[in-house]
Amino acid sequence: MPRTLRGEAVPRKNIRIPKPMMDKVERIVEEHPELYNNRQQFIEAAIREKIEKYALLKPDE
Repeated sequence: MPRTLRGEAVPRKNIRIPKPMMDKVERIVEEHPELYNNRQQFIEAAIREKIEKYALLKPDE
């Protein structure tokens, strides 16, 4: 399993993403290596941003 900077294993789940969307991700990652080292980092950052945005809009439960 992938390891975090702390060295502990992090469980992962597989997801399916449409090929045209992944092609765009590939292009962005290749054109901007200063932002993301790989597709995985790009996807994790995009999901993290969406979760943070949702958390700001939704009141605490």
